[in-house]
Amino acid sequence: MADWGGGLYEPETEAFGGPESMAIAHEVFCADSPAALAQTGSPLAKERGILLLSTMNRAAGLDPFEIGDVWAKLANHRPPIDPSDAARRAAAVTAMRRLMNADAAQRETTEPGWADRVAAFEDAGRRLARFATGGHLRRGLRAVLAHHAIFAFNRAAVPVAEQAATAWLGRHVAFGDDEPATVFTSRSAPVIPTFEKMETTITATVDPTELREAMVAGFTDSGHLRTPAIIEAFREIERHRFIPEADVEAAYADDAVSVKHDETDEMISCISAPSIVATQLEQLGAQPGHKVLEAGAATGYNAALLGRLVAPTGHVWTVDVDEDLVNSAQKNLAAASLPASHEPAEISTVSGRTATSSKSSQVGGTFRAKRAATRAGQA
Repeated sequence: MADWGGGLYEPETEAFGGPESMAIAHEVFCADSPAALAQTGSPLAKERGILLLSTMNRAAGLDPFEIGDVWAKLANHRPPIDPSDAARRAAAVTAMRRLMNADAAQRETTEPGWADRVAAFEDAGRRLARFATGGHLRRGLRAVLAHHAIFAFNRAAVPVAEQAATAWLGRHVAFGDDEPATVFTSRSAPVIPTFEKMETTITATVDPTELREAMVAGFTDSGHLRTPAIIEAFREIERHRFIPEADVEAAYADDAVSVKHDETDEMISCISAPSIVATQLEQLGAQPGHKVLEAGAATGYNAALLGRLVAPTGHVWTVDVDEDLVNSAQKNLAAASLPASHEPAEISTVSGRTATSSKSSQVGGTFRAKRAATRAGQA
């Protein structure tokens, strides 16, 4: 350092949503800065930032599309990018999705102060959500969270080009790769943002049981799950086994997961976001001995949950017009199991006029939906 001088500190009070939320930002600065500054130049600074910001976004109660909007707002403050080829782009989006859905507190190897940083971002997200609900923010909640993202990446000295690529990926995790990207047109010899080096070497625990328990705890706290029998069904039914092609983290994230596409790569069937499933089951109120007809078999997951609720004397029929989905649901249900103490309900997977019944402790099936409807409701 060659020299230094005094100056006036001008907090960005309006940008962070007002005086009360500026105080929250200061607390995040204090918790994050010592480690972020000490790790300046670290090759994993970007990935740490994604984990921390994703913790804040989830704690603020945002759904996956709202989180995508936060990343889109960040992208608006960064240069546009020209993505790489489709295969490399898909791999980068998958890596981004893993980081966005990982539990930052469960990293297997951490540096000093990591737990405090995670706690600070989580607490900030919860408090900002309360301020937003109470009308105490002068900006929208997602705009404030995007401003936190700008400051978090800047504190960690993540280059602007990498921030741009990260924001693009975060947006596309939520909204898909269905829009053409723009390219630089005005600057001479710009640094084109890319995501060739998106790292997933910051690992987090991916024990399905822990992820499932965390999902249940979150839905219990949020009120999506209230009935003891439904809570137990969510604990016992292993959602990831019904979507074996998906990442384990994605299986327990509160988002829909595609299970079939048409010839134009448009999604035509999905396993619904688990919060949607929880809400539907709470509204249905299935009891032991009930007979339930489900329209839309998909993976068999919903049928598995229903079977757990109506056992031992109930019966579930899950119907689909797609023979492939019926077959996969039947295989998933046949492979599913519960502790021997649970006597299973009977579950029938049905296609057209043919019904195939198998004793199972689970009942599944998700609702077919277009991409835009995966959280708002299912057919």
